[in-house]
Amino acid sequence: IDQVADYVYYLVDRYLELGRIHSSGALSSKSSWNPRGWLLTKIQLPCCLSQLTMEMLGMKHNSLELEDEPNSNVHVDPESWKRLFSSDVPKAAIVRGLIEFLSCIVVSISISNAVLKHAHDHFLQEQDQLSEMGDNESGDILKKKKKKQKQIEALRKLLQFQVNKVVSMQRISRNIYQLLNGLYLAACKQRLSRGSEKTVSARSHGIFHDRRRIPLADIQSSITAVKSFLNSRMNKFDSSILWACISDDVDDAFVLETTMKTASMDEQLLLRQQQIFRFREQILRNLQHSFTSNSNQKRNHGQALGNSTPATFDDLSLLGISRVFQLLMSLTPCLRHFSVSTSEEGRLYLSAMYKIMLAAFSFAARNKRVGPTMIDKSLIDVVPNRRRSKDIKLNSSNDRNLQLDILMQRCATTKNAVDNNVVATVTNVNTAVVKLKEGLLQQLETCDDASISCYIMDLISILVVSEDSTCGAMADITWKNIHTVYHISSSSVTHLPYMMFEIHHILSDVTKSEHCDVERVTVVNDTFSHLLRFSNTLLKTKDLHAKAFYHNLLTHYSSLLIENVSQSQCLTEIFTALEGTAAFSSQLKSLPGLNEKNFPAVFELLIHMTTVSFSLAKPYSSKKHRPLNAEKKLGPYCEIIWPIEMFGKLLFLVHAHPFSRRVIFNVVKHSLLMIKLCEYQLQYCVDWRNSQNVSLVTTGSQDNAAVEMLQPLIDKIASVCTSDVMSLCRTIRKELSESNFKNTKSIAGLIFRVQGIKETLKSICQSQSLTLPQRTTSPDAAASNKRGIADDSAHDKKRRRSSLFQQRSNNSRPSFSTSVLEQLPTAASERPHTMKHFSESESEDSDISNNDSFADSDDDSFGVIGDWARN
Repeated sequence: IDQVADYVYYLVDRYLELGRIHSSGALSSKSSWNPRGWLLTKIQLPCCLSQLTMEMLGMKHNSLELEDEPNSNVHVDPESWKRLFSSDVPKAAIVRGLIEFLSCIVVSISISNAVLKHAHDHFLQEQDQLSEMGDNESGDILKKKKKKQKQIEALRKLLQFQVNKVVSMQRISRNIYQLLNGLYLAACKQRLSRGSEKTVSARSHGIFHDRRRIPLADIQSSITAVKSFLNSRMNKFDSSILWACISDDVDDAFVLETTMKTASMDEQLLLRQQQIFRFREQILRNLQHSFTSNSNQKRNHGQALGNSTPATFDDLSLLGISRVFQLLMSLTPCLRHFSVSTSEEGRLYLSAMYKIMLAAFSFAARNKRVGPTMIDKSLIDVVPNRRRSKDIKLNSSNDRNLQLDILMQRCATTKNAVDNNVVATVTNVNTAVVKLKEGLLQQLETCDDASISCYIMDLISILVVSEDSTCGAMADITWKNIHTVYHISSSSVTHLPYMMFEIHHILSDVTKSEHCDVERVTVVNDTFSHLLRFSNTLLKTKDLHAKAFYHNLLTHYSSLLIENVSQSQCLTEIFTALEGTAAFSSQLKSLPGLNEKNFPAVFELLIHMTTVSFSLAKPYSSKKHRPLNAEKKLGPYCEIIWPIEMFGKLLFLVHAHPFSRRVIFNVVKHSLLMIKLCEYQLQYCVDWRNSQNVSLVTTGSQDNAAVEMLQPLIDKIASVCTSDVMSLCRTIRKELSESNFKNTKSIAGLIFRVQGIKETLKSICQSQSLTLPQRTTSPDAAASNKRGIADDSAHDKKRRRSSLFQQRSNNSRPSFSTSVLEQLPTAASERPHTMKHFSESESEDSDISNNDSFADSDDDSFGVIGDWARN
């Protein structure tokens, strides 16, 4: 059928081309060919489907007109094919009817797209004729211009009618494809379960007893052909056609005029407004898909050639995007004034407009590289007391993206038109960024929809990335947005924040540098990949308010990393809010989006953020290398100490709040990861301290190279990684059955790692003449494994740090005997914690997947980020 569709398309295309050539003018402006008859042609489809089948496909009144519900564009449930066979109609007849109807739909789409192509060419010619008339205001010319303008607008309505007809047929064809594919997969599964050597009766086949009349190979070939057609160029709209349909001044004025009306709007006006919203939502979705597909093609092409192809926009796309932005600036403040009957359609339409803006801006900013971030400073290995070479300096001002600048200038110009009713062209890029940020911040203040606010925050993020220096501005904006109370959340935010996408881009970019610290890159990639996978899982929840809250938290945390701001204050307030929620205290509950239902999810998210911050933390020797808002009291290791302290507080919260077994198991896994990170950071800090030059310390200043500065770090690691973790292991052993091999093995591995960190602490204290914390001494501790850190070579130090995380990539993991659990003393824990019983139900985190976030998966954890604007 896909080959037939191609043949029909080229046949009609050539036929119309010859007709236009012979209509005097040879495709010129003098051609007398009129596309109106072709556009008004109706499509007669065979009556081969039952009423139930057409209802399942979303059709109404036996026509191509689909149901009016907003959810009619959702794909059919793969299991809905079972309802097709509930009637007395022969099963083979139903399948044949679906294939016949689908074939007719595919051919009709090919014909309609060929007609649409030539009708749009004629539309462009009409516009050229109108522009050639000039600005003469004489009577006759003015009448001709008005007449021509009316003809063009009438032709635009016919183009919209044709596009809407094709969109309806595309949705029907996709629904039929999913029905046939679900039927085929179920049939194959049943045949495999019964065995190919067994012969079963027609009765035992159930709904598949007629399958022998239609071989599965024929159904499979039809499915393959339809899939090929759905992904072919014949089934796609040219972006110029879509922009021509959506650039309708008449509809724009109607939408703006009727948006503020509530009870005064009659039924006909209300119906027209809903039709405009639904149609434009479909158009914007197709344009968004066009941007993302083009972006992926250019990215793959650039990777194949070894370079980066810059994003480009044609004049029509720039004009269309600026018009969408202008309409957004006018409609977003009217969100709260939407009438009850059009509220849902209007908000979905607004979401579609913000998505196309995100797709366009992210497409333009694809090659934009933000300035020095915390990731750069953490992963770029700078030799102490030596100036950084010029080739590793990151200067974003030399990496301007011309297309992004042009896009921002066009949108800023339309904002001037909205504010002042005057078209004033903005030529300065920095002025354009400031104007766009001001406009979006005003929209954010007046917006009462949580989902819409997420889209606005992503747009602001892209603008911030385009600036040369941010100085924590984005962190302040996102922090304020987290504490804003939103009353509604109309649409689903399924993409990760743009800032997380930018962090992934920075990690990939820094990894390619010859100056990067390979060992730390392994550490950071490990922790950040866990955060990505868990964030993707969180955004799949059905709770729209919770989804927007997760998105805002991730946006703020990512902005802190981008702008090199300490995350201590952010994570501390999140923990305080968790404490208040656990204690049912309204005074401590400072985050409006946090509640008892999403408490476990936010708790796990905080653990992931803590490990990422810990993996990026480094000691600093001067104010220049210190993050913004960093604590100064704990010396050069303050950014390493606070994540350890935060993790200890989270372990304390585990004792005070009932969590499900899945959450407890992930806490054990994170405890194992934190101990590995502590070992790495200990060795790194000792090496860093030994590499510092002895400086003459003036009165009143502190010597960062003094060995005494390491003592608070040693004490904190000993407190959390030995005392608190062992207390957790003892409590889990009491609550969980030792017959659970998964938990028993994890606890055994955790205890084994605790013994290792004890030996590491003892060795470092001996070599550096530090005081060994009393909590690390134990009568049943293993024999000391002194490492002689002070005498090791630099190569051995790096090899030892690298081996800590290379063990995770080995397929053969060491098995620990369950006798390790016998090392747990029966005495009470150091802290008088009493853990409540673990919750047997998964109700509090039912939206989170039961899959272990640390398990290996074939899924691309960066897929959503790479194509985040597609969703």
